[in-house]
Amino acid sequence: MFTLKELCFQKIAESRDRLFQRRTGVVKLPPSIVEQLLCYLDNEETGISPYYLNFCLRYKLNIKNVKINGFRIRNDVDLMFLTNPYLESCEIRNLEFHQFNKIFSVINKQNLKKLRLTEASFLKRNLPVNPRINPIKWTKFKNLISLKLEYKFSEIEILGNLCIELINLEELDLICPETNFFPLKNLLKLKRLRIKNTKNLVLPHTIICLEKLKLLEHLELRFSLALSFPDYDTERIFKVATWPNLMYYAHFRNTFAKLDLIENFISRHPKLNYLDVECDRQYMQDLEDIASSHSTSLLVENKYSTLYVDKYKLMIEYLEVEDVKKFLYSYFRFFSEREISLLDEWECIKYFEIIVDILKENKGRIYYDYSNYNETFVDIINHFLRVEHFCRDMKIKRTIFKICYDSFFHPDLYDC
Repeated sequence: MFTLKELCFQKIAESRDRLFQRRTGVVKLPPSIVEQLLCYLDNEETGISPYYLNFCLRYKLNIKNVKINGFRIRNDVDLMFLTNPYLESCEIRNLEFHQFNKIFSVINKQNLKKLRLTEASFLKRNLPVNPRINPIKWTKFKNLISLKLEYKFSEIEILGNLCIELINLEELDLICPETNFFPLKNLLKLKRLRIKNTKNLVLPHTIICLEKLKLLEHLELRFSLALSFPDYDTERIFKVATWPNLMYYAHFRNTFAKLDLIENFISRHPKLNYLDVECDRQYMQDLEDIASSHSTSLLVENKYSTLYVDKYKLMIEYLEVEDVKKFLYSYFRFFSEREISLLDEWECIKYFEIIVDILKENKGRIYYDYSNYNETFVDIINHFLRVEHFCRDMKIKRTIFKICYDSFFHPDLYDC
């Protein structure tokens, strides 16, 4: 069933252009409700019209949180909403790369605490692309505690200045070409660190600095090491590193650790709920036995692991939704009707809610590259059609239908 608020938003969406005028009720709504309305419209339109955001700025609606799809941001004037002095959190996904420099220069940094910018891969429109990020004056982002940047097309390394100026960061999520992580030693307040490098091999001796970040609770190292440095012990993290509050750890891709070292690592981290590590197939069962002997809530992930439903049950109970979403994004194809039938009512509802979130995030990919879009979006839709009789929530079914309709028939698809 839809809530009263959702029904109201649906009604507003039907006449949005008329309502976003000076003498209407939108101006009188509490800022928190306006934020939710903007998020709803963003999902409705596959990228909200910048007019609505700039309308809020023009009539001084104190919007603190913005989370949008940047697909419809075409011109510099579309970014004026970022000058809002009350802005505390800004998340824009599917940005085209040439917009990064403009955002860093325009955004009001006075109260900004959270910034997440994700570029769109597989550009389809013929727009100018600047393959460099201009030097960023991070010192002006003095209140920033959470930062996510995804800039795969750039060759510029930014960690050096960032780690000097943003020493109060608690969350850092980078998809970047960095090869030297030694500057991270300055970020002693970090609790969550995720680094993914899809282009370059990382210098192994530069990750020793991570051992100094004792407040870490979540650590993902999604990259491969340059193994041409014989002086570095690739098992060092499992031998000596200790983070008292660590709950989530994902090890780099191209190194293996011995079972006894992994067991020692697990014993030093009693709060650990998730461990992703490379391991030979023949030792996978031994590793899972070691994990279960230390904690019934510890989930061990590996490319050879199976029992996806059991893992999902643990993840939905002990991990954050974003982490569960990443798991389902990779393994939803393995959830057959039999596996879904093993879920209780609450687990089943959460499963389909996360599927909806994944679809919302991926529906914009059709605008950039159809083959990549087909590999994700359409596969998830086909999966849902196979198991949809387990979904008893008509709101979820209606939402998925609306996402499909918008993705295939949205008018912007034909003028991008």
